[in-house]
Amino acid sequence: MRILMLSSYCYLDGIPEFTRSTSGFGYTVGAIVKGLSEKPWNEVWLLTHSSFVDAKDIGSLHIVRKRWSNIFSGFSFRYLSAWFRDMRDVPLFSNERLRALAYYFTGRYAEKVIAAVHPEIVNIRGIGTNTLPFIYACQHMGVPYVVSLHGLNSLNPQISLSAASFRAERWLMRRAVENGLWITVISTGIKQRILSLLHVDGASHIEVVPNGKDVVWQKADAQSKWSRPALGISEQEKVLICCSSLSENKNQIQLLRAVLLLPETLRTHTKVLLVGDGVERARLEQFVIENHMEHMVTLTGNLSKPEVFACYSMADANVLTSFSEGFGNSFVEGFSVGIPSVTFSDLDAVPDLYQPTAMVLSADRSDEALAKALEQTLCTEWDQNVIIAHGKHFSVQRMIDGYQDVFQACLREQEYL
Repeated sequence: MRILMLSSYCYLDGIPEFTRSTSGFGYTVGAIVKGLSEKPWNEVWLLTHSSFVDAKDIGSLHIVRKRWSNIFSGFSFRYLSAWFRDMRDVPLFSNERLRALAYYFTGRYAEKVIAAVHPEIVNIRGIGTNTLPFIYACQHMGVPYVVSLHGLNSLNPQISLSAASFRAERWLMRRAVENGLWITVISTGIKQRILSLLHVDGASHIEVVPNGKDVVWQKADAQSKWSRPALGISEQEKVLICCSSLSENKNQIQLLRAVLLLPETLRTHTKVLLVGDGVERARLEQFVIENHMEHMVTLTGNLSKPEVFACYSMADANVLTSFSEGFGNSFVEGFSVGIPSVTFSDLDAVPDLYQPTAMVLSADRSDEALAKALEQTLCTEWDQNVIIAHGKHFSVQRMIDGYQDVFQACLREQEYL
């Protein structure tokens, strides 16, 4: 299958132009691009907004040349007209509209790439004013395409969006669903929220392809300070780990509040590792001091992969208390070392991830309900091998196979039109 990938950015190890962005989105797109290109009979071409690069061939992966000259030589009154039309409908601020204009200039170049590559299908990563010109290019060239969403910022009240950006994303999403575009999302919960938001009973072209993560750990040095003996934690004590950026959305402070509600006999033998760093660190440290939890809670800061593995290895349970989480790769990390996960039942990825042999769900978002879920988890005997086997369901290969299946379904539908 000849596949053209169009994205705002992407992380590809070993290519300097594609290593500047190290976000989860970039890593995931990179894993998908690499995985699809390694499947037999596939050839993949990649074009992004952020990377200016000369053409490169890496096996069956082809990096499309992109320079400023390609963008400006592709100026088209058709895309300028589309920009004027869309800016009347999309409520953006002036600086956002000018940024969108730069994206629209890329639309004509995307058409030239499509004409040169002759892809069977195009995969567009994300939806917004940065990818809308890619959609127009596919429509103008008459090539089948699938839009893949990693999440929608307007569905997450903890993400700060301007009112204009909020309304713009909602407008784009409604337009995509009403026009019957093929769309993939990374969790069942995101699909359900889109349908509920748009008051749509069902949409045959919204497919769920859960994220995949191949967890390959490197063991820490034997003298690492991230071990039970080094931290003064006995083998009889219980360790909870929460591995993510310290932010309001990740909501680590509720985990600390819930730990304080555990029965005294359990609480006095429970430790908490908050692995990561971020804007909430000072607030969390203040909470720890005010509640005399210094002997219970360790904020590790950012750690290397071997150090993160050492922390997971000493933990008894993995906790994710986010307000919103498209998928949650830390679940898979916890499964990989055989420890159960605790989270809220309304998290988007729960329908895709939940197994009673590997997870405990908090019935609601109260501190009391979370404390009960923690108590149940810490007082249960878990089968480590069963949890590890469950985690293997969320491999990169399964994710790649899921996208390949969606692409083939889209192409089969085109044959009958």
